[in-house]
Amino acid sequence: TWAYPASKVQTEQIIHDDLDLELLEVVQHELSLHPPVEAVRRAITQVMARFLGRDEELARRKMRYWAEEPAIQPAAALMTEQFTQLIATILADATGRQHDDLDTTVVATTLVWAMTAAAKHWHATGYTHPLEDELQRALTVVENGLRLD
Repeated sequence: TWAYPASKVQTEQIIHDDLDLELLEVVQHELSLHPPVEAVRRAITQVMARFLGRDEELARRKMRYWAEEPAIQPAAALMTEQFTQLIATILADATGRQHDDLDTTVVATTLVWAMTAAAKHWHATGYTHPLEDELQRALTVVENGLRLD
């Protein structure tokens, strides 16, 4: 669950979205059918259209706060860490591993930070390319073994 101190309620509303939970549920389902990168890829495809379709300007505004507002950074870091732990737990459950398994933690960390890098790139480039394209591109880099060809 997303557990922030009460003083962080406004911050949570800026950086947290109900679709985060939906994304986790879809990832969990897709992991029962596909390897990790493909599961995340499919989850992004399913959830991202709704995220941006509701209000892309709101999504951009939240991203600006998340990327640029120093007061948001501690809560954003906490949310990213919690999200990484949740993905690692989902991966461990899907593969029958222990929740403290290093391999699932490395995969979860790589996937979450690849998504974070894509979102930051989307913001830094002035939202030139669709967010889903940036996320898919980041997954391709991971899927290709982090090679720079």
